[in-house]
Amino acid sequence: MMIHKKLPIIVLLAFAACKVSGQFNVKIGYNAQYTVFNKTNQLFEQYNKNTSDLSLQFEKFHFMHGLELGGRLMLGKRTALDAGFTSLFTTDNGSARNVGGTIANDEWRISQRVLSLGLENYYRIFGFGIQLGNIKTNYLRDFPGAKSKLSVYSESYYNLRFSLIFQAKTGRNAFALKPYYNYPLSSINIATVDRSLNAGGNVPIQENLSSYGIAIVFYNRPQI
Repeated sequence: MMIHKKLPIIVLLAFAACKVSGQFNVKIGYNAQYTVFNKTNQLFEQYNKNTSDLSLQFEKFHFMHGLELGGRLMLGKRTALDAGFTSLFTTDNGSARNVGGTIANDEWRISQRVLSLGLENYYRIFGFGIQLGNIKTNYLRDFPGAKSKLSVYSESYYNLRFSLIFQAKTGRNAFALKPYYNYPLSSINIATVDRSLNAGGNVPIQENLSSYGIAIVFYNRPQI
């Protein structure tokens, strides 16, 4: 599908079509997320079980965090068009003794880059929102002796984000807490991760990355 390549253009056109009648605010904030990596964690548990001389086991991947950027266009006092970019990551390490007797460190990182567009509705300090997001998930591995992390597997999928909003306004800006739940519209096949980690085969391993978390964001300018 080509929608994810056109999403930034769609966002810009949406803002351009509405900016004559609304107030635009830049947003910046922090995002913390708990992701359900069920199949992923099963692969790393298999690695822990089958690897001899493992001095440091991999723990379960769940908590991700990172930066959230974007903009909000108020279409009145109660409705807003929201667009954003979120960059999240989580990292874990395992260590095993190699044939030479030295300890070798094996580091994995899972990152997600999210482009989103949605609508929000407000009533005083409360609100709710729904967003359509395109999520690019990347599994990276730092092999012993490698100069940089290598991408093992990367795939994009779409999700729906449902969020509650608690907002406080001042004369110069606004601050909002947004607890949310992400519902994936499709799964990703992480068989490549299994082949890299456990020398697995070609049998598809479907991972559904549902998640929940909270975004803490600040908006610039006086609020309408």
